[in-house]
Amino acid sequence: MNDVTKAYFAKMAKIEKGTLAEDLAKVAEGSDEAIKKVAALSPGYNSTLRTTCVATQLEGGHAPNALPQLAAANVNCRISPQDSVEDVLKTLKKVVADDQVAVTIEVDEGRRPCLPCARM
Repeated sequence: MNDVTKAYFAKMAKIEKGTLAEDLAKVAEGSDEAIKKVAALSPGYNSTLRTTCVATQLEGGHAPNALPQLAAANVNCRISPQDSVEDVLKTLKKVVADDQVAVTIEVDEGRRPCLPCARM
């Protein structure tokens, strides 16, 4: 988890109440148990704590009443700092589980440095 994500959960802990506030504070400190608990509570929190991939563009077929001979999909991934591009590519290939489907990287933007957190 990078500094921005830690700062986000630390601030959210000050806004929320009760056990959720406690769990969010523990997430900011890096508690694996709290991360699992908070990730299970909300899709929003889950996506903030993990690598996420989503199909952003789909292509296929030449007519609405015919099965496509070819198809293509663009999948955009936001890769968290603890994961590598290679691991995400390997996971996508495993999920697709079809040797007839090519899974490739079109654009690898590489790791971007984490900018320092601004004071909030």
